[in-house]
Amino acid sequence: MKLFNKKKLIIAIILVIVGIIYRLFLTDIPNVEPITAIALIAGSMLGGYYTFCIPLAIVVITDMYIGNNIIFLYTWSAWALMGWCGWLLRNRKKNIWKHSLELTGMSLFSSTFFFLWTNFGVWQAWKLYPKTWPGLISCYIAGLPFFRNNILSNLMIVFIFSVIFLSVWNYFPFLIKNSLQLKEKIKITLFK
Repeated sequence: MKLFNKKKLIIAIILVIVGIIYRLFLTDIPNVEPITAIALIAGSMLGGYYTFCIPLAIVVITDMYIGNNIIFLYTWSAWALMGWCGWLLRNRKKNIWKHSLELTGMSLFSSTFFFLWTNFGVWQAWKLYPKTWPGLISCYIAGLPFFRNNILSNLMIVFIFSVIFLSVWNYFPFLIKNSLQLKEKIKITLFK
């Protein structure tokens, strides 16, 4: 396996593990979640099938523990689209600070889409609101506090995660080279 492929695979595994841990432990805080950040990073840094597989793997695994209902059709498709939004930024230079700000900006669009799409799903799938325009507007108004939490948390989480993962991305060859040199030193020391 080439170093670049190993790099992508290792970053993908780390993203999935971090997403699962965060999603399982942040369930008590409404609409504070790392999946937006992870989907944007996966699309931007890894591309290809990672763009959709990483966010979907996280929600499939965590929804087995957290539970879900018919709204999963809307949440899962929204997070897959967020991966695609990150993918749109894939050809940008991966300068840590600039690209982190680009991803954070994209999180505003992603959060807004998530709010509009999932609240539409609540209105459509459940009998909480009448199936009229005023009913849809009522659904959106009722979701505004969750939207606020989602926007604020995504601005912080996306920026922090992108700085961390872009740092690992940019310096990964250095880390691999040093770990291989360390492995050789240990091997030489042990067999003297």
